[in-house]
Amino acid sequence: MAQVTLEEIDTWNGDAQEMTDLILGIPADCLDDVVVGEWSARQVMTHMLDSELVFSARLRTAIAEPGNPVSAFDPDAMATRIPYQSVSIEHVGQAFLALRAGNTEILRALPAAAWEQTIDHPEHGLQMLPDVVRVFGPHISSHMAELRAAQTRSR
Repeated sequence: MAQVTLEEIDTWNGDAQEMTDLILGIPADCLDDVVVGEWSARQVMTHMLDSELVFSARLRTAIAEPGNPVSAFDPDAMATRIPYQSVSIEHVGQAFLALRAGNTEILRALPAAAWEQTIDHPEHGLQMLPDVVRVFGPHISSHMAELRAAQTRSR
């Protein structure tokens, strides 16, 4: 598997800023309106933070403890069991941006050999670092349309 390119990393970092700007542009009284399925704009944003947290752990495991197991990720359980409605959306956005920025700095600094490292996923078995990165890096774009729709409805 080929190393992730700097262009990909830069795009993913820009997407994080764009998503956060979209969320912060939604009026507070619309943040909990359903955007798609059963999820609100707030839940989509907190899902992005949860995903980035999971990615952070997997990234660091692959680099520092290659081959070690990682936990599964149940986004629906996090969305329904964590009281995110009590957390400032600004804080969620800031945390997401800070974490994404730190992760992209790590990715940019990795030596070529690190891209050969793996994690042991409970559902998918051994995954090489580029595979892990390419799951989480572009993940934001899959939720952008949902957030744009919420922003349009709020106007």
